[in-house]
Amino acid sequence: MDFMATHYGWWILAVALGIAELFIGSFYLLVIAGAMFLAGIAAWLDLSMAVQLLVAAVGSVLGALLVRHLKPIAPAEEPPEQSRDLNLDIGQTVTVEAWEQSGLARISYRGTIWQAELLSGYPRRAGTHRIHAISGSRLVLIPVELARAGGHTPAPAPAAHGVA
Repeated sequence: MDFMATHYGWWILAVALGIAELFIGSFYLLVIAGAMFLAGIAAWLDLSMAVQLLVAAVGSVLGALLVRHLKPIAPAEEPPEQSRDLNLDIGQTVTVEAWEQSGLARISYRGTIWQAELLSGYPRRAGTHRIHAISGSRLVLIPVELARAGGHTPAPAPAAHGVA
């Protein structure tokens, strides 16, 4: 007499993989768990072990392809130094008191002094600016009055003669 029917083995394996998926979070183990469940159904229907293994294999491959299709690995839409998901400072506002001759400004932000530069093509003037990117340890700024809502880069305004 068998210790346990084969379909119970498949279903226990499916549940174990489903539980493991909770700790990993990749969806692929969930797909394999689903394939094991289908193999358990094949066993419950009293199909041969070869058919059960085939169901598990085909279910795993098709499920993995489905996950891959539904969740493609897409390149980042924006460079990391401009990504709000990676850097919470992007989009914050700062006040520039004055620009130095070198084209840089020293600003106070988050309790420390930062070097800041203006995004190329924008006029240098004191006032409120929005952080557009972070280049190394330097903030790249856009004047607030020229920045559109949503954080997209507006078309640069023409620079005044002698100031760039």
